Amino acid sequence: MVIQLKSVVLSKVGGLGRAMPKIRRQSFQLTAAFWISNIFKKHFRPSARQEYQHQPRDRDYLRRKRFIGVGQGKRDDNVLSGRSRRFMAHSPRIKATSTGVTIRMDAPLYFRRRVSGQPDKVAEVLRVSAIDRFLIGRKLGDSIVRLGNRALKNISARKAGRG
Repeated sequence: MVIQLKSVVLSKVGGLGRAMPKIRRQSFQLTAAFWISNIFKKHFRPSARQEYQHQPRDRDYLRRKRFIGVGQGKRDDNVLSGRSRRFMAHSPRIKATSTGVTIRMDAPLYFRRRVSGQPDKVAEVLRVSAIDRFLIGRKLGDSIVRLGNRALKNISARKAGRG
């Protein structure tokens, strides 16, 4: 399962020069970590059905789920035993560049396989709500500002030390 986030972020900010690509890369990395720790988890909650417009499950699948499911897996859409969530969250790989970020997560075969009566679970987990878009954008912007300010302080300190 692959999640990608691309950028149309400012290319130049006064005084930062060559530091800007590194700042953008670090900001993308922080934003990806934010997505994993906050937004990814929301896809496995009871509220996910409304927030992410999950496709309805068929009656036979829901009946099986009530008998086979463990804990919240008896009622929540993308949870049966909680194994797929734990499996995907175990070791996500983040690859950030100055123009975007890719998050790779291993999903169990049953999560990726389309079975009759079950929707595309991978597509449901990758879906982003308007609130999520806002939170991701805010996290990315805040990270760029914070890291940019830190870089400007370092540049100013170096110039002051030379002069």
